[in-house]
Amino acid sequence: MLIERNLEAELGTHADLGRRCAVCAVPTVVVDSRIKVEGVPDFPWFRSDELFARLEGKYPLR
Repeated sequence: MLIERNLEAELGTHADLGRRCAVCAVPTVVVDSRIKVEGVPDFPWFRSDELFARLEGKYPLR
């Protein structure tokens, strides 16, 4: 399931979520509250376990 939220367009509605994930740049992609990619990604988003493992190592949500 994919839930997409445009925090920039709906800032008031999702301000708490933006603070919890420490969103500082647009675009920012947060996956399962475990991965955060800020800015435009330089890789293709093809869903796979391999991609998820690589993203967890390189872009952990701290």
